[in-house]
Order: sequence, then structure tokens, then C-alpha cells
Amino acid sequence: GGPRLPPGMMEEMFGGGEGMPPGFGGPPGMEGGMPPGMGLPPGMFGGMGGMPPGMGLPPHMHVPLLPTDDLPDGPPAVSEEATAIVAEFASDVEGFHAASEGRVSKLHHLLNSVAHAHNKPPLPPRALGAIFAIEEGQRRSAEEGGTRLTVQQIMGGLAKMVNDKEGKEKFEKSVIGPMRAETARLQNTKDIMSELTPRLEEYHAKVEGETGGLFALVRELMPEDVRAAFPQAAFCTELMHVPPGSKTIPLPRFLAGIEDNLDEDDTIEGIAGALDKLMA
Repeated sequence: GGPRLPPGMMEEMFGGGEGMPPGFGGPPGMEGGMPPGMGLPPGMFGGMGGMPPGMGLPPHMHVPLLPTDDLPDGPPAVSEEATAIVAEFASDVEGFHAASEGRVSKLHHLLNSVAHAHNKPPLPPRALGAIFAIEEGQRRSAEEGGTRLTVQQIMGGLAKMVNDKEGKEKFEKSVIGPMRAETARLQNTKDIMSELTPRLEEYHAKVEGETGGLFALVRELMPEDVRAAFPQAAFCTELMHVPPGSKTIPLPRFLAGIEDNLDEDDTIEGIAGALDKLMA
């Protein structure tokens, strides 16, 4: 088994809270509210990718993990009831694992969305290594494709977050429901990016990576009433994760920003139509 959390460590780091599975809170003294952000409609950056700043690292960035040396060795402290509850949703976990390719960053993004939905602070990135028993040999930098988990590791970590006194239904509503939605979003994103990445690369080259030109594409995909309320600075910081005054955005960051913020309502046809208009 992986490292065992010292007694009280989960409560100290994550807090818990009414209606929340254990493990979805924040450190003592951490503000409970999230920084204000731009709410975007479904269909263009309106899913979990449109969360306010402060919801953790962007999915394509490297997640620093808690070194296993910081924790005593021993089996995970998980009840049989919690393990049984998670096992009932094995097919959902397997589906998420396939869609996310087991990336820690995608799981972190999901867990932060669950925390955000319950008005809790984001999950501290360094805690992921402890919760999901990540071994030293698994760790990879962003350049190496990022750290990836097995299905068993995800299930084991989720079992630590189950409040077995609240039962299966509460866990399904709090965690598995959002997981199913994120699985659908990730699969749709894969389909879109596999089809349109060459077109997005061509557009980036046409505008020479200039921020205004790239922002024009995103504006084209937004409803009219949203465009005026979403300035270029927000595009930089919230979607592209670059400084607000950036004159250009590198191609990898642009592609990652688009990929991270698509949702299940976005379509190949819609984005291709916007590219056709701007490339004409």
C-alpha cells in the first residue's frame, strides 16, 4: 500500500464540512470563498474550465506532489464500508480514467470543481500524492506528459474521501455525478482537438501568436451578451494562464487553453465555423 496519512492530517488539511465528503475542504484559516471570476455560458468555456482563478493549477501544468518521505509508511486507513461504496462505481471511475488518461492534473481539476460546488477552498496540490498513494517512480513533469494514476489508485483515494455514514447516495451525488459530467466533457474535448488542432495551429500562425488575434477567436465563439463583459485581460489570465498584458501567447499554451476550457456543449462545427470566418 501507499503512505498512510497521520491521524488528524486529513481533517487538518481539508476540513470537511456540511454536505461535503471528508477531504474536500481547506487548511484552517483559509478563506472559504473563491475569488470572483467570469461566468461563461455552456457551449464555450462554460464547463469546469470556466472556474474562477484560484481553483488550482491549470490541467496542463505540473502538480507538485507531497513527497512520500514526509509520511510514515503503512496501509491506507480506509473502512470496508467506504471501499465497498467506491467499488459500486468502478465503471464510472474506469470511464473517467480512460477519458483523462489517468492524469493527476485532470483529477485535481475534478476534485476542485467538487470543492467549489460546495463553497470550499481548492484541494491543496501537494496533498494529492498522499491521498492517492503516488509512488516516486510514477512522477513525471509536465514536459514528460505529467504524472498518471492507475484506476486502483483513484478508487483508493476516493475511498478516503467517502463518509460511509452518509452512504452511497450522498457520495454519488457529491462526487460521482460531477465525475460523469467531466468524463463526457473530456471525451468531447478529445474529439474536438483531434479534429481541429491543425486548424488551430494554422490560425495561430496566421496571427503570429498575437494575443488580440487569438482573443478574437474566443470572442467569436461567445454569445453577444457575454463578449462585452469578458475583456482581453480575463482571456489571458483565466483561459490562457498568461499575464494580463501579454502581447503574444505561445502555441502550446494557446492549444492547452482551448482544450482545458471546452465543454460537452462545444462542437467541431461551431469552432470550425469561427475559424473559417476569421481565416477568410
